[in-house]
Amino acid sequence: MNIFAVTGNPIAFSKSPNIFNTFFNINNDDATYFRLNADSAKEAITVFNELELSGMSVTAPFKTDIMQYIDEVDDIAKQIGSVNTIIRKNNKLIGYNTDYNGIIDSLPNVENKNILLLGAGGAAKAVAYSLKQNGANITIVNRTENKATDLAGKFNLSPINISNIKSIIKNIDIIINTIPNSIKLIKDEWLNSNHIIFDAIYNNSVYKEIAKKKSIQFIDGKTWLLNQAIPAYKLFIGKDINISISDINFEQKSKEKIILVGFMGSGKSTIAEKLSEKLNMKHFSTDTVISVREGMSINDIFEKHGEQYFRDAEEQILNMLCSMAGKGIVSTGGGVVLSEKSRKIIDKNYQSIWLYANTDAIMKRTEPENRPLLKNNFTKERVTELMNGRKDFYSQSCDLLVNTSYKTIDEVINLLIKSELL
Repeated sequence: MNIFAVTGNPIAFSKSPNIFNTFFNINNDDATYFRLNADSAKEAITVFNELELSGMSVTAPFKTDIMQYIDEVDDIAKQIGSVNTIIRKNNKLIGYNTDYNGIIDSLPNVENKNILLLGAGGAAKAVAYSLKQNGANITIVNRTENKATDLAGKFNLSPINISNIKSIIKNIDIIINTIPNSIKLIKDEWLNSNHIIFDAIYNNSVYKEIAKKKSIQFIDGKTWLLNQAIPAYKLFIGKDINISISDINFEQKSKEKIILVGFMGSGKSTIAEKLSEKLNMKHFSTDTVISVREGMSINDIFEKHGEQYFRDAEEQILNMLCSMAGKGIVSTGGGVVLSEKSRKIIDKNYQSIWLYANTDAIMKRTEPENRPLLKNNFTKERVTELMNGRKDFYSQSCDLLVNTSYKTIDEVINLLIKSELL
């Protein structure tokens, strides 16, 4: 199976999995795609390499910083100065920027058009490069003025101070917003129906409502997201895809039921218990529920009835817990994803978080006498073998990966709370 991810910070809101998993389903690809949370570009690449992912999409704020951790960068990405797509090819990591395609394919003809570019980050670099290549006249403004000045110098743009927006806005044809965090630089009364607004911030546009009210042509960031994903998919899989925005289901899963999956020693039970206290949500451990129901320990269940009996019991418990009313957090045994039926239950009913820990962390944290599959063979080779055998299944059952390898329990909990996935 080819495994792909999107990384950035924050990343829980990303709609890229909705797009790429739809691509994979349409073209019957043996592939899956999830969100990879990371504190830095370096951490993202570390997890990428540890899991030997086939490719990765990159979003803010890692698009520029991640370039130092990959082996090759194609010419367009070099000129833009940022990477949004990475593939693994011939044991090398190669970076590309498909934002160029996303911008040009989302906008009307920009030749000789006056563009106001809001922002000076990785996305703004791609906008500046793309539009200059297609003959646009670009004015740039940013909250941090020296960043706008630097980007203007690189691409021959016209930088202005925020205080000067009002004086030039009437001569602008297209406004392109790349500034996140609900920051609005343009006042509603400055806008009119002659403008076109293209907002890259698709999850919470501050201009969408006023555009509708004033009959302003509004281009949703999801259009850009789809148009940059199509060439990225070609890089990932080597196929073309014929699709429109209406073919994508952008709905997010319900946050009512949270499930933690991951290998033994990744911290699922402890994190679930503490997280449930913080969020005032009920917590259920599938292992505990099974043990109580059977009247014996997990080790004894394995010895008396075998692993398949235990996997069937996990499936039954997952079904029971997801049917219960109210919010809840479920922690699971490390092998819950081995059952296809259990994976389908998780995908349909739970917001799934893969708590990932690398082999070294697992070896330090695990007590083999309490682990039926390791009790008589606790070696790094055996742990690695088990982890590799489950990697595809964790990937298929994952909405968000969180790396716990070098984080404390409290750090992981705070990260999950801030992620907005819960």
